[in-house]
Amino acid sequence: MSVESQDRKVNLSTGSLWPLFSFASSQWSLEVAQKAGFDQIEILSGYSVIREFKRNQSLSIDQQFIGSFHENWREDALAENTYQLKTDTNFGIRASVRAQIIRSVFPPIQETRRLAQGLEKVYGLPFVFHWKDNLKHLDRNSVLEVHPYLGMGPEKIVDFVQNNPKISGLVIDLSERKFGDYLKKQAIPESSWKDVFDIFAPYLQEVHFQMGNKEEIKEVISQNHEGSLGQRLSYLKKLNREIPIVAEVNPGILKNFTGGRNELFTKVSTFIRKA
Repeated sequence: MSVESQDRKVNLSTGSLWPLFSFASSQWSLEVAQKAGFDQIEILSGYSVIREFKRNQSLSIDQQFIGSFHENWREDALAENTYQLKTDTNFGIRASVRAQIIRSVFPPIQETRRLAQGLEKVYGLPFVFHWKDNLKHLDRNSVLEVHPYLGMGPEKIVDFVQNNPKISGLVIDLSERKFGDYLKKQAIPESSWKDVFDIFAPYLQEVHFQMGNKEEIKEVISQNHEGSLGQRLSYLKKLNREIPIVAEVNPGILKNFTGGRNELFTKVSTFIRKA
């Protein structure tokens, strides 16, 4: 068990508050996060964020409570169609319908792209994006998230970052859904996961923490750090003691958790801090 750095932020993605994050104020999202033990929030571009920014050229919370921003999830749907990708959100009718429902609370892409440029200029905080082609819609301090459908090995991703002045760094998600599938797509043996972390570590701006399968959910609920999710988290924390960790709690998990949202969020923040 590691000693948590005093400088490290443990944050909550407002996507965890689906669908209300898109309509309630940024202040509401922050209050929910703080009650569960998180320091800051990563803000997704919902209708409320557009409304607040248009009104005041700022959001309803102080900048000290904003860790980063994240692009519209509709961008993923656009990329899936553009590149004809088979992903975990469109491999069947049920998955496709679920993804459409989840993404339906986001504003139109053109609105959130304009918002992204405004937020970057005003706040200068990391802005997480998923797709290489989207870089043309963003300004400096954009942060590329590593995921299975980037189509690049670790060295090529690093080279892409180094040769694009708009990109300030990388985000890596520790879950099997993101990192585990990335290794499989790149034909990298699971046993080499630490080597891949070592390659990405100097460029990481933040780390995303999801529960991507039933085993990872069990790890967090039982506070067992011996599984793959806990091991990855512990190793990454040793590599970089200040990097913020952002929890993304899939809203669907709440259906199978009887303790309620706040209790689940508290378990997640506690798990991250104690790994």
